Amino acid sequence: MKKKILVVGEFGIDSFVYGRIDRLNPEAPTPILTPIETRENWGMAGNTFRNLQSINKFDVYFLGNETPAKKVRYVDEKSNYILMRVDWNDEIERIKGIDEEYIASFDAVVISDYNKGFLEPDDISVIARSAKISFMDTKKALDTWALGIDYIKINEKESKNPKHNECTLSNLNESLIVTLGGNGARYNGKHYPTEPANVVDVVGAGDTFMSAFVASIMSKESIDKAIEFANQCSSEAVKRRGVTLLGNILK
Repeated sequence: MKKKILVVGEFGIDSFVYGRIDRLNPEAPTPILTPIETRENWGMAGNTFRNLQSINKFDVYFLGNETPAKKVRYVDEKSNYILMRVDWNDEIERIKGIDEEYIASFDAVVISDYNKGFLEPDDISVIARSAKISFMDTKKALDTWALGIDYIKINEKESKNPKHNECTLSNLNESLIVTLGGNGARYNGKHYPTEPANVVDVVGAGDTFMSAFVASIMSKESIDKAIEFANQCSSEAVKRRGVTLLGNILK
């Protein structure tokens, strides 16, 4: 029987409008984009859900907001340079209560928290208390509410947030994983390097890392192997344009 994993967090849509730039705007110093193709995929927590679902190894469920946030990126097709991003529905209504029995019915819960209002610290504390094992990727400043989470992933920039509770951080050594972009990841004082990559697109790379890490831990791998595997998968993801699902990377 497949293990059951629940992903909780903000649901969004990533839209990429690829186009050609042949001239500058005569009315202002801006390029004119002629749209050629639009691609869309589930974004934010929805991307983590799709990544885990794509490897067909677990039964994956999703709990998120009904009205999606939307990020529309206007991209030069030739260079893959993002000219502009337009965000819609950036503030999301808070989840209407946490069913602790429902949370406890899963083998693992993955919190993908973009700090848009769907999950407050109290909600995350309830999930951590109820879940058999919990993983979290968060944009929030870490405080005592995070102490019950088994594994927390943040990126290097987020790790330098001056609003973090320093006392809490000192108690998260065995939980906190900091991703370092092209330099790999850091966990509990150890550096995990990654192979250099020809970066094409970093959108969704953090979700790829988190999904690969969760999949590895839930497959009974050690944390060292899980981080190394997540590094490899995210390094492969940034070599490809747009958002690449984990299942496609592993083919």
